[in-house]
Amino acid sequence: LSPTGLRYVSAIRGFAPDFAEDYTYCMLSCGDGEILTALAASNPEGKFFGFDADAALVQAAADRATKLGVTNVNYAHADALALAKAISSGELPAPGFDFVVLN
Repeated sequence: LSPTGLRYVSAIRGFAPDFAEDYTYCMLSCGDGEILTALAASNPEGKFFGFDADAALVQAAADRATKLGVTNVNYAHADALALAKAISSGELPAPGFDFVVLN
């Protein structure tokens, strides 16, 4: 799930993403945010976004990131399917994430 690993796999498959030092990373169904917060902490050049349908888990993830001082991660309460439908219908604009993973 690491950005470095995903870049490597992309390059092997013939797609060499041209990323500057900063990039955006989205994790759908991020759960308690433990993985995403760790990725954000170890990759300070990226901006990380986590979405989950469970509001309590999202709050716990945000609280953990704040407690640990990880400032490049944001969490939001959103169901992945509802989010996809809202984007495809035009209700929400399509985000410009460099990486999108489903946990």
